[in-house]
Order: sequence, then structure tokens, then C-alpha cells
Amino acid sequence: MRWFTDRPRQYVLLEPFKYVPPQGREPIVVPAGFVTDFASIPGPLQGAFGPSVHDLPALVHDYLYWRQSCSRTQADEVFYVALDAVGVSSVRRMMIRLGLTVGGPTAYRENARERREQLPRIVPAKYREIPMTTWERYRKELRSLHVQLDTLDAKPPDYCRG
Repeated sequence: MRWFTDRPRQYVLLEPFKYVPPQGREPIVVPAGFVTDFASIPGPLQGAFGPSVHDLPALVHDYLYWRQSCSRTQADEVFYVALDAVGVSSVRRMMIRLGLTVGGPTAYRENARERREQLPRIVPAKYREIPMTTWERYRKELRSLHVQLDTLDAKPPDYCRG
């Protein structure tokens, strides 16, 4: 990971991350260059939910919200199953579920808007020597360089149908 200077932090993944969900045979591969904040936790709750075991499931969830090859409900279900798989307690999973019920629809719509506006979220390899800057500034620079969005497959992956 490499971080930007934003608060809350935004990170760029320097190596691909692969997760094989139990509800599907097809792995979810978050590509190198993907930018994430892991979990979008409101300021007052960050102390209770700081960096933890849920970071990798949150990375996958961020990617599914960005790709939008699954519905929001399907992406959330993949997340809940992953949280359980890494040992997040049922109480914490319930709190996360409540948070996603409130904030998930807005985040999913925001990702759809950013895709429509052709804002990149995956930094190509040749642009990963990132200066100390914010993700917002660097993203605008990438857009000015005509960095293309990733393309979507026509058929939803099998983990979406799970």
C-alpha cells in the first residue's frame, strides 16, 4: 500500500489482492493500482473501528462498489460473508450492517456517478510513482492525462449470484 495525504487516508494497492468467496468459485481480484479508504467510518466511530481485521473484507467491498458488476445488496452480502470468515464478531458485523444500511446506498450511487464522469479509481502502473499529494488532486491529474476507466464484463461474476 501507498497512501495519499488525504484525511481520512486513501491508499493505492501496489499488488493485486485475491479473495475467493465461499459462495462462489470465481475469485475476486482487486487489481494493483486500486484506490481505497478500506472502510468509510464516520469520524466519531473511528476509534472503535480503527484499522482491524475487517480491512481486507472492506477492500474487496470497496472494489465491488466501484466495479458495480454486482448489485449493492450482492456486494454487501459478499462483505458480510468475508467479515464472518475473518472472525469479526456477530455484534460488530451487526453494527457494520446497520452502517451499510444507512450509508451504503449513497456510496454505491456516488461510485456510479464517478464512473459516469469517467473518474479513474485504478492507477495504471506507469503512474504509481505518486508524489505526496491528495487522492483528489492526483485523480484530477490522471483524468487530465486521459487515463481510462477499467472496463466491465458483460456477464456478472458468479460470486454476485451467491
